Amino acid sequence: MGIRTRIFFITLSCLFIGISLSFIVAERDLSLRLQEQIETELSRQARIIRKSINESLKSNDLILIKSQVDEYAKASDSRITIISNTGKVLVDSDVDAINIDSLENHSDRAEIISAFASGDGSGKRFSSTVQKEMFYFALLDTSLGSERVIRISVPYENLDQELASLGNSITLIVVVGLI
Repeated sequence: MGIRTRIFFITLSCLFIGISLSFIVAERDLSLRLQEQIETELSRQARIIRKSINESLKSNDLILIKSQVDEYAKASDSRITIISNTGKVLVDSDVDAINIDSLENHSDRAEIISAFASGDGSGKRFSSTVQKEMFYFALLDTSLGSERVIRISVPYENLDQELASLGNSITLIVVVGLI
């Protein structure tokens, strides 16, 4: 093998390694940005929900609150949970009112702890209730003198699908570039 052939293969190898590393860094950065965008959108939705259900919370009518939460969850294609300051789930859009007492206490959830400590919190984990990896955003509500958290969540698979689509696009660009 001649020197020119070796130089060609070394150059090609370096190009491939450089493109691969760029792909890894781009995917990580885009993943973080996409997650931040989802968190921002969930924050906006939680603030709208907090304002919208305030009157219902005053009445303490859990049937009315459940009805409103279900409507907002359907409209936003998300799961909405209202949690008391003791960690007891008061309302959950994915759980019937008669089964709400069977849910675990949520006081140990990272996003709930953070919301009570600093006003809001977020996190990703597997939900045993819906049997999916979920991304959560929790917002503290002190509007009626007592603290509660309004939590809104979406399946994490939505983010994974976006990243997979992005990965396919980047891969196509790399292949076209190499050709």
